[in-house]
This record gives sequence, C-alpha cells and structure tokens, in this order.
Amino acid sequence: MQAAQPSHSAPRFDVASINKACRDSEQIMVYGWEHTEYEQLSIFAGNIMRPAKRVFDYNLGRLEDLQRMKTLEGRIFERISFEDCHEVDEDESDVSERTEEVEDVETVKKIAKSALVNLILENCKRKKESLPLIPLLFVIDIDDNPYPANIDTISIRKENDYVTNSELRRLYKLCSLEADAFIADVAQESVVMVTVKASKISPGVLKLEEKRPFWQHKDWKELWAKRQLTAKNTPKAHNWKTQLLSRWNRYLTTQPSGEKRRKC
Repeated sequence: MQAAQPSHSAPRFDVASINKACRDSEQIMVYGWEHTEYEQLSIFAGNIMRPAKRVFDYNLGRLEDLQRMKTLEGRIFERISFEDCHEVDEDESDVSERTEEVEDVETVKKIAKSALVNLILENCKRKKESLPLIPLLFVIDIDDNPYPANIDTISIRKENDYVTNSELRRLYKLCSLEADAFIADVAQESVVMVTVKASKISPGVLKLEEKRPFWQHKDWKELWAKRQLTAKNTPKAHNWKTQLLSRWNRYLTTQPSGEKRRKC
C-alpha cells in the first residue's frame, strides 16, 4: 500500500463491473498492490463513477481529518490505536536496528492495517443497524502481472516485507477471528478480492472480476501454521484484537437489544 501518485496515463474502468463488485454501494474502500492500478481505480470511483459517493483508503487509519473520515450517514469512524506499538504485527518478529526508511514503511503498515480494522468495526455496527456494508475492494491481481502474489509470498516471514502482504494477513485474521464469529462473518462479507482485466468488448477499458480469497486455497492453512511456529508472543501495548473487541462490546452495551458483553 502506497500513497496515491499521479499516473502518466489514467486508465478507464468499466463502471458496471465496479458496481457489481461493490454491490452498488455508495461507499467503498479500495486497497491493492501498487502495480495493479488500484490507486487509479480509487480515483476513478471517487471522481467519475456513480453511485459511489465516498471512497476510503488506508488513510482511514490516520483519522487526522475527522470530517473526511465520516460515513455518508455522518458517523465518524472509531479508530484503534497503533501509536507506540513496537511490533509491526502480532506474529512478526521485532528487528532491533532499522533504518529511517524501514521505520517509515513500518508506520505505513500500522496505519494501513489499522484502517482495515476501523472499517470492519464500522461494518459490524452497520450490520446491526441494517445499513449497507461498506465493501473493501482489494485489487490482488492484474492481467500480465509482473509481480504475481500467491499464498507462499503472502505467508512467508521475512524482514522488510511488503506493506500489501501485511495488509492481506490482517484481512485473513479479521475474517477468521475466533474470538467473535459475528465480526469474522462481517469481515468476510465486507472483503471483495478482485483482479483487473482488459475488457474484451471495449478497447482500452479495464474491468474488475471477483477472485476467491487466497485463504480459501487448499494449502493456505498449512502455510499459515508454519508461519505461526516462528511467531514471537511479545506483549503489545496496542493490541488490535483487544481494542476491536473492546470497542465492539462497548457498542453492544449501548444497543436496545441488550446483548450480553463478549469476553475480550
């Protein structure tokens, strides 16, 4: 995940394929690999396409401009904290000495992963309130991909890993959250993996096609288990799971349904 940069030639997208992927939602979030045109998709969706009226990205993890970070209904996204968190991810090893450049990348990882949690928390509320979910379009592949991702590259543990691999792992954790089945179900319903393909009907136009999540691959669980064997169980000052469950439980206690608090 990188900050959006101007493109030398902005591509055109098939609006119908975007609408189909995002379930005709008026609000969407867009993530993806830098080389998959996800940045241009985000710009296209926000400035040209309708009915998308609001497009969120990884900056949802910053929430510096609260007015920009409101839903169309006017609610400000709750934010989990990642400040002063020395671990990049709960199962990623600490590196004692990092260059300033690497530290910057690690900060982007924290922001981007926090944004995903913030979105899922909002979508859990929306599910309870019978509001349309805000889909997360994750552009994971593109025609003639020079750097194709696969379950091996996503699961492998390595120093200075790509930000996008870290985002994908966070999504998997959200979609398989054992501590709260409702949150996991909402996360699964929210995530739409897509690949960008050239339209066979309209030359120069790109279309989106849905792709099954990588964690549905038959070998994923085995690879994930191998990764977990090398995890460091170091206490974290800002554990995202604890924060997510705490905020969700707090929300539930304010609802008329009187649902019982879940354990964090």
